[in-house]
Amino acid sequence: MKRTKRTLIALVVVAVVLVAAVLVLVLPDQVSGGEEAASSSSTGSTLYEYASEDLESLAVTNENGTFTIVPDAEATAEAQEKADEAAASAGSSTAASTVTTEFMVEELSGLPQNQTAVNLAAKDGYVFATVKTVTETDDLASYGLSADDPAATLTATFTDGTVKTLYVGTQTPLDSSSRYVREDGSNVVYAANVTETLLGPVTGFVDTGITDYTASEDDNAEGVSAASSPFVKIDIQNQNGTLSLSRSGESQPWSVNGLPASGDAVSTLSASLASMTAQDVIQIDPSDEDLSTYGLSDPAARVSMTTTGGETTTLLIGGTNEDGQYYARLDGGRLVYTLSSSGTSWLSDDEMSLRCLTFLNDDVSAVQSFKMTGGASYDFEVTRTEEASSSTEDQTSYSYSVTLNGTELSDYLNFTTFYDTAQDLQILEDAGDAAPGGTPAWTITLTGYDASLSHTYQFYASGDRRYLVVVDGTVFGLMNTADFTALTDAAAALAE
Repeated sequence: MKRTKRTLIALVVVAVVLVAAVLVLVLPDQVSGGEEAASSSSTGSTLYEYASEDLESLAVTNENGTFTIVPDAEATAEAQEKADEAAASAGSSTAASTVTTEFMVEELSGLPQNQTAVNLAAKDGYVFATVKTVTETDDLASYGLSADDPAATLTATFTDGTVKTLYVGTQTPLDSSSRYVREDGSNVVYAANVTETLLGPVTGFVDTGITDYTASEDDNAEGVSAASSPFVKIDIQNQNGTLSLSRSGESQPWSVNGLPASGDAVSTLSASLASMTAQDVIQIDPSDEDLSTYGLSDPAARVSMTTTGGETTTLLIGGTNEDGQYYARLDGGRLVYTLSSSGTSWLSDDEMSLRCLTFLNDDVSAVQSFKMTGGASYDFEVTRTEEASSSTEDQTSYSYSVTLNGTELSDYLNFTTFYDTAQDLQILEDAGDAAPGGTPAWTITLTGYDASLSHTYQFYASGDRRYLVVVDGTVFGLMNTADFTALTDAAAALAE
């Protein structure tokens, strides 16, 4: 028993010694001297505090270079105007209080800036609070706070002529979000939370938004899904060739390389292009050598977008970095971005991924005649009669009847079910170089109550299990013959 007790005591002593050794190595300022340890305080303090409008400039120097944050008079005026309008709309009889000053990075003039990031960094210039006082010492280098080699130097100049300079050192060992800081001319070391962008390159203040377009509220055409597109033309050059998407205007369907496009596919594409955000901005005003390094002097892909207002923007895509992100740049732009591979499906899209694969897309209520000829003949003729009792001033109601080869079907629903089968027909693959030859195996002729609705669909044998589909004289693609047989079987069943 005594032996066990002595062993436990020895282990405790060893543990205490080890903890003491670690503290000596990790926190020398807090345990190595009675005078320094006594000066440490767990209470934070405010080194200085001014109003935002009092800050004239905040000059920042770090390992990445130098930049200066200054008031943005135009942005501040806009913010004040919005605040006043909000107060007025709320019925307030007094004007809105003065807004906090908005700031900008002087060296980024003419470039889109992240206002939130700039304002947050500027606040360290006019209000600086510490987490705690660490020590007072002549050994400033141990904290990365020697005047000739700090992590960053912040020099705030105020409208009353006061200048405050802070040195930012290394991270504190037990809290990576804090850093050692000290004021110029003082040996008192503090721990403080410093806005991270003040320690990075000036590009950290550039807005990472690449595009930001809004779709027209009137853009709800058939062929374009509910998530409408702000574009009338999109041209893509990628590893699969050239894709040219266009429409004749708002409220018009899309085509890709002259063939009908999928509304859903175009909607997804448009959404990804209309609001693109970069991972990072990595360079401003790249040289020709820089562009070559990024693969942007001879881009691997490009996409041009023309809006409904006629504005055209072209995005160039270069190589990738070690994280698999693409280097990107707006044609003629000053910035080089990194772009995540997610949300960039257009880099690998091909024509078929954007095509509308179905071809009988007119609504059944618009169809007056549907004729199939080939191995047999099936002639559907639809008659519609206005129903005055259920019609309104805005919308006419009809009842329908249909004949097949001269014999009236018992129910119009039989025809609509058959027509659903026709609308399910779709191509499986692009026709490539295939061209129609000889007599089509089947021909469908469709006309509508509106004289503009008239289509001819021809189906040519292409091998044992494919039909080459030709729509109104244009080769559309290849479909499975078995799918078409399902349609002829349905017609034959109705004709019995």
